[in-house]
Amino acid sequence: MTTRKVALITGASSDIGLAVSKMCLSKGVNVAAHAFKNSQNLECLCAMADGQQTTLRQYQGDLTKHTNAQKLVDDVVKDFGRVDILINTIGPFYYRDIFCVTPDQWSEAINLNLNVNYFVTHYATEQLKKTKGHILFFGFSGSQSFKAWPMSADYCAAKAGITVLVKSLAARLAKEGVRVNAVCPGLIETKDTPTKERQDMANQV
Repeated sequence: MTTRKVALITGASSDIGLAVSKMCLSKGVNVAAHAFKNSQNLECLCAMADGQQTTLRQYQGDLTKHTNAQKLVDDVVKDFGRVDILINTIGPFYYRDIFCVTPDQWSEAINLNLNVNYFVTHYATEQLKKTKGHILFFGFSGSQSFKAWPMSADYCAAKAGITVLVKSLAARLAKEGVRVNAVCPGLIETKDTPTKERQDMANQV
């Protein structure tokens, strides 16, 4: 059990996930960091947690299976005794012509950008009601206004779903004292972001 606030961060090994995890640790928040395939990326957080005298625990699992999402929440509650903040950062960006997207690719984009966020939130809600906690999602700038994105239709369709989900949860959970918000950044530039892709996205804004 812990008296410090606990943040459950899904997709913590991504660029955004790592940045959010570092921010939480710097504020004295204990972090339950989830990753699927790139858990080695979380190693850089261990020294930071020690320096801040906070606790970092790592969790792994495929959250497209809702039973794994339930297990994740159960394990975090077992280890920490609480969940105060849920930060859903999972949401890989896809840049491909809508006519080239296969049904399997479409399902993958919706699963990873929308469904996993709902699954974890569904199982964490009762804990967040107890702590009067906070849920944070990551949307995408432009998807809320339902602008046409022919080269990212699957991704933006899922992010538009996040917008509706956030508003619905915020309205439903307000009376429970749980805040629900979304951050909607544009394209996050990393060393792996192709120059052409950046320029094409900029031209659509």
